[in-house]
Amino acid sequence: MELLVFVGLVLVGAVIVGVIQGLAKNQKVSNFRNNISADYSVEDLFVSPNDLSFMGFNFNEETFFVGTELAQFNYDFDRIASVEVLENNSTINQTNRGSQILGAAIGGAAFGVAGAMVGGLTGSSRSNNRLKSLSINIIVDDPGAPIHKVSFFKSIEAKGSNPEAILATQARTELDRYHALLLNAMRIAERNAKRDKSDQPASAGEDTLGTLERLASLRDTNAITAEEYDELKTNTMKKAGAPSQSIGAHNPSPQLFTVILEDLGQKKIQVLQRMTELLPGMSLENAVATAKKLPAELQSGLTESQASRLQDSLAQLGARTSRT
Repeated sequence: MELLVFVGLVLVGAVIVGVIQGLAKNQKVSNFRNNISADYSVEDLFVSPNDLSFMGFNFNEETFFVGTELAQFNYDFDRIASVEVLENNSTINQTNRGSQILGAAIGGAAFGVAGAMVGGLTGSSRSNNRLKSLSINIIVDDPGAPIHKVSFFKSIEAKGSNPEAILATQARTELDRYHALLLNAMRIAERNAKRDKSDQPASAGEDTLGTLERLASLRDTNAITAEEYDELKTNTMKKAGAPSQSIGAHNPSPQLFTVILEDLGQKKIQVLQRMTELLPGMSLENAVATAKKLPAELQSGLTESQASRLQDSLAQLGARTSRT
């Protein structure tokens, strides 16, 4: 009888200790959340109860916040280079800047609060194994702190938790929401970049070529006569300060170049990420494989201006290239 009483007291004590620890942990998360909210203008904030990693958004100012208890950062949306979802430390979904999903999948999806995509990750991306952890990696254009990891779930069981358990399901829902917010932030940055590009005035050469093409179209549809076309074409070329030349006349083929990657430099991660953004069909895995066999061909069949742009973009991150 005394043994049963002793065991009962031990169990009750363990429960009380667990409750006290849980309350202390929740209080710590609440205090940290209040501190972040006071320091930053955050509209939507997630603070991990596992390690106090966090992320937050201000869609009005197009900025997001990320970090830990020890270090906090804020970035404009256009600084987000890649978002990676990890389950049990394995990647199940990755979206890079410039990805088609930003314009296609999200553009046609239903949106909720702050433009959050409804539905989240597809079931096919998810594992049915025991769940040990869920997290999001955010890669940003910041040489000092390029990768930020935010934890959404960490099992207290060595073998992992049942993926259908309440805490695991809640963590998946929370992760889906903030993953969608990140993709929407990237989508806004992409939209702004396209708008800024379209707002740039056409160069004199582009404007002249466009005028000549429109005149040729009017001539071909008999809207103007051949004589009127010749006169208008001559006047257009004179205004551009260039000699008259017929549309469709033979021009010599431009010289084509191949860009070779010689050295990644110090900012290896940023260079690899930039390669995935600039080179069609280049995944992060392919970029890593390419970097292992330097010097390596990056892209061939480029005009001089295309080759220069590719080289200049990589050179900004310290990479060394050549062309042939």
